Amino acid sequence: MRTHIAVAGALIVGSLAAVGAVERVDWMNTSNVAVRGDGLQKSGGCEGCDDAVATSRQTIAANGYVEFTVGESYTFWMAGLDQRPGTGRWNDIDYAFRFNGNDSADVLERGAYRGGDSYYQAGDRFRIAVVDGRVRYMHNGATVFESPEVTRGPLTFKVVLGSMGASIRNVMIEPGGRRFTENDRSYGNDRYRNDRYGNDRYGNDRYGNRDYDYGVGTSGTVITLDPSEQWNDTGLWVEAGDMLTFDAQGQIQMSTNGNDVAAPSGSRTGRTARNAPFPSQPAGLLLARIGNAAPVPIGAHRSARAPVSGELYLGVNDDYFDDNSGSYRVNVSVESRYR
Repeated sequence: MRTHIAVAGALIVGSLAAVGAVERVDWMNTSNVAVRGDGLQKSGGCEGCDDAVATSRQTIAANGYVEFTVGESYTFWMAGLDQRPGTGRWNDIDYAFRFNGNDSADVLERGAYRGGDSYYQAGDRFRIAVVDGRVRYMHNGATVFESPEVTRGPLTFKVVLGSMGASIRNVMIEPGGRRFTENDRSYGNDRYRNDRYGNDRYGNDRYGNRDYDYGVGTSGTVITLDPSEQWNDTGLWVEAGDMLTFDAQGQIQMSTNGNDVAAPSGSRTGRTARNAPFPSQPAGLLLARIGNAAPVPIGAHRSARAPVSGELYLGVNDDYFDDNSGSYRVNVSVESRYR
């Protein structure tokens, strides 16, 4: 493992290890929600109503799990696993976390309160896992409840958002099929160190980084960056301490000059842009920014640790965007700070 000391406010360059068959949730049966990157946000319906819904196309047939991050505190919604393929409602989901709108969460099974009370804040990570027929509920690595009943698959993941603007982020599913062990009891164990939600591979393969011969698009979330916008919202929420890995490819045109092109590593000719965020770096260089923090250079490939929590944005190192065209395809993988 390699790491580098970072100055305050900068991303920390480093390595990460990981492994598995975790994938993004592919949503269907959506209503009154906007799909934003790896998550959902309530965009319609009425305040407090169970009319903003979505269901995963993937199912958990045997052992498997779903993980997600809470977008905001003080919002009311539910998310969980269900045996019925249709759209869910408050009391219809077989195995669910309920977020009560008062910074607390608990477990409901088919509308019945089961326990598992815990306080949370925006950015906290939740997992609902099926382990040898039992449903296990986890919050930031700790098991808060395990269902006494035996469940049978297939199970879909359902989300019902009540508060306007409420969001669920970084949703990943492991459809399963393999046998879980005692190491799966929490996030901070051997299994979770290999889970690296957002990846299609585990082991020490760095979420599909080129360093390990897995090209862009093999894992994580692929963002198509529009260079005519100063900052592209990826729809990904990251937490301080999360390890981010970027792999990028593509080409953009930065003016009407046919030779003025750039790759994620910057201008082919090495030209700079005087008023760009990094005037001494090549124009067109891929950049990242978290929330309102200062941007950092990324280039074609980089692993970095998030210094702050917030929405992840991508952009290019330029000072005039209206004449830019083309695109970069950026594969972004997130390794949770909980390991």
